[in-house]
Amino acid sequence: MISFTGSSAAYAKINLVLRIVGRRSDGYHLLSTVMQSVSLHDDVTVSIDFSERSEHAKPAVSLEQDDRDLPSDEKNTMFRAASEFLREIRLPRARVFISAKKRIPKMAGLGGGSSDAAAVLRLLNEGFSRPFDRSKLGSIAMKIGADVPFFLDGGAALCEGIGEIITQIPSFGGLPVLIIKPEQGISTPQAYATYDRESKHFSIGVRDNPELTSLFFSDFPEPSERLIRTTPFLSNDLQGAAIEAVPILFRILEAFRESGCIYSAVTGSGSAVFALYNDPVRRDCARKDIGTRFGNGFFVFSGETKE
Repeated sequence: MISFTGSSAAYAKINLVLRIVGRRSDGYHLLSTVMQSVSLHDDVTVSIDFSERSEHAKPAVSLEQDDRDLPSDEKNTMFRAASEFLREIRLPRARVFISAKKRIPKMAGLGGGSSDAAAVLRLLNEGFSRPFDRSKLGSIAMKIGADVPFFLDGGAALCEGIGEIITQIPSFGGLPVLIIKPEQGISTPQAYATYDRESKHFSIGVRDNPELTSLFFSDFPEPSERLIRTTPFLSNDLQGAAIEAVPILFRILEAFRESGCIYSAVTGSGSAVFALYNDPVRRDCARKDIGTRFGNGFFVFSGETKE
């Protein structure tokens, strides 16, 4: 008997700025990045059943998704999130069923897998009557991936450390966004390996620039005005590595700039690129033009940033 069923949108993210500020002894890179949720999303549904497992059986997780190319076992972030949650809650009879409708492309730098995992954790916490506070849920999320904790709340946040130190900032919500991803994806380890090979020094963090810090933490009446003022400080340290791996990204970014966007960049380690506009008409014109030039075999999405 199903005791709980809940559904949630799992929103993608873009990186407005991504700076690599150091490296830990275990090889993990230290970041200073601002992530912003966008309206592109997967749909995740979780059902909980207490009746089908014996008291001595291990917790069971089942996962179905419409993308057959993605794993549905321990290699999947949603599966691992549910397994870790059940391990923490210590209810051996619980059985969890997860289904997902995928829209966020993989190997894109949009955080689809991490956002899906966070959606599973949120829904399980709701289904079990909120046994974990935000701090504990965040620690579970961190076991799945460094950026999973950000997706528990979404919006906009300055993420530091390896991504686990999260400070919410006023959102850039409501800005028209255009996202394009070539068929070829980029693995995160590949991008960082290229960065390590070609970079001779680390960047300074967002907090090391008082003017940029002030802009990110200020709440402007119009998010487009705030973005315009922050644009001179924005960059992605992995953009060069992404363009080296997928050279056509350079041409897409060039087309974005010609379309009159406020700002454009690779998101995360790529291979998706995004452009932010101050009005939807300009974004839609850009989609028509750029989609015609790069549309075949490319993922194209137009939407907006989320609050």
